[in-house]
Amino acid sequence: MSILVFAGSLRKDSLNKKLARIVAKEIKEKNFEVELIELNNFEMPIYDGDIEEKGFPEKVMEFREKFEKAEGVFIITPEYNFSIPGGLKNIIDWLSRKKNLMDSKVIAIGGASNGRFGTIRVQTHFKEILLLLNAKIIGYPSLLIVNGNSAFDSEGNLVNENDVKAMKKLVEVFLQQIKKD
Repeated sequence: MSILVFAGSLRKDSLNKKLARIVAKEIKEKNFEVELIELNNFEMPIYDGDIEEKGFPEKVMEFREKFEKAEGVFIITPEYNFSIPGGLKNIIDWLSRKKNLMDSKVIAIGGASNGRFGTIRVQTHFKEILLLLNAKIIGYPSLLIVNGNSAFDSEGNLVNENDVKAMKKLVEVFLQQIKKD
């Protein structure tokens, strides 16, 4: 079974990219095929119906193919202005066109932030959108890494045992749902 993992951040040293690597490693250790991708490799124009009419751009098609082949998708997202980063929302817009690729897809969401609320607001907002697109969202447990600058050691590992437990539990529930489907 193949799993797609990515961070919704484009920053080189993103906390969420660190967390995505940890999640991908955990999934791989559970004997699942996992692909960790960088959104920077999939530059896409802002969704526009006129562009869509002419055909999906090449990078949009590449991303859609990876997303469609995956039996589950684990998205690690930062919170920008209390919501979804523009680049990540743009990807969702492209994935929902013609054939809605979120339909019945098992999706888990996690995130890291320097704030004391983690990414609770973006996760709530993002889950609502994905539910309306008929995705199979893992609603509980949550993976909310707070005070992100001190949450990782110099090697990029989580330092707080509760964060590690939360990550492992969400991965476990996510993989169980994929096995059910």
